[in-house]
Amino acid sequence: MPNALSSLTALIDRVKTVITDPTGCWDVVASDPRDARALFKVYAVPMAVLGALAGIVGTVLMGLASLIGVAGLAVQFVTAVITTCAAGFIAAFIATKIASFVGGSVTLDRAYSWFLHSSMVGFVGSLAVAVPIIGMFVAFLASIATLYWGWKGIGKMIDVPSEKRVLFYVGTIVGTFLVNVVFTILLGSVLPGSVVVPVPSTITQ
Repeated sequence: MPNALSSLTALIDRVKTVITDPTGCWDVVASDPRDARALFKVYAVPMAVLGALAGIVGTVLMGLASLIGVAGLAVQFVTAVITTCAAGFIAAFIATKIASFVGGSVTLDRAYSWFLHSSMVGFVGSLAVAVPIIGMFVAFLASIATLYWGWKGIGKMIDVPSEKRVLFYVGTIVGTFLVNVVFTILLGSVLPGSVVVPVPSTITQ
């Protein structure tokens, strides 16, 4: 429990930093020495679990729980958590390849940190899906906003020529989106009865 509370407190503090200063926050992020595995445990896992729980609450409040049952809710939760957690590593891997393609470079750890922190705006929006209808609209707007945060972080986090930043960003977004779609479909075949759950906390949405 202490570890969980510590992670939640750390997440809240970092989310505040990112949301309140979309430009300056990247100085803080860039100086963070933690690798992808550490960032995953401290930030990504709580984000995925809380976002999935918000989705479950929204499903229940919309009166859909009786249609899919407890098993369906469980599958929805597991699918959301897995897809959200996987999205970060998928995006980071693709970012390293696209950066190399446009004449730049970035480590997997740094690309993951860039993606994860960009996603924090979308994560906050994803919590709104607990409120039926309106929450989905808020989550959509937050997902769009992550594009701005991601763009602001490229200069600090990704070593690519300035004239190639747009190409890098578009390539990363498109590539990540396509791979995530394939991954979600494959996951759906492994978890029968699962639904395709959007990942609002990513820059790919």
